[in-house]
Amino acid sequence: MKDLFDRLSTAARPFEIAVGQAIANNTKWNYIEDKTSMDYDVYLQHPNGNHITIEVKVHEGQGRMGKYDTACLEILEYQYRYDAYVDSHWLSSPFKVMAHVDKSTMTAHLYNGEKIRHWASVRKHNARYSKRVKTANITMPWRCEEAGYLLSICLEKTNRDQ
Repeated sequence: MKDLFDRLSTAARPFEIAVGQAIANNTKWNYIEDKTSMDYDVYLQHPNGNHITIEVKVHEGQGRMGKYDTACLEILEYQYRYDAYVDSHWLSSPFKVMAHVDKSTMTAHLYNGEKIRHWASVRKHNARYSKRVKTANITMPWRCEEAGYLLSICLEKTNRDQ
């Protein structure tokens, strides 16, 4: 499973960087690219000393049948050491903002971290299980006020898109 995690992490990294740079380029926040953690993907620091941590989820945004009208959010993951599904790590991570990146439009939809964790937790019973990748997912609109939607930002093309 480590290979799969490494491949997914590597594929998502250009989008994580794009989120950090987009926010830094349009605000007073400074993106610190080499500061990441298991609990967040983007670290931003304000000149006044405050900081924001962002968890980034990357979505294809469209498939063979066209544009997706919802984002798919992993809520449970299978852990072989326990032989059971457990809550996805982000449900208890202390990040302040979650960014859903729609690769098809190069847009990041930002959510209040606390609100989206609560919103997803109460919907775990609606999860659909995938046998292929051993996860369970819920769907949500790209912009869901109830889940803590804050705003959307356009991202610049990543190295993978050029």
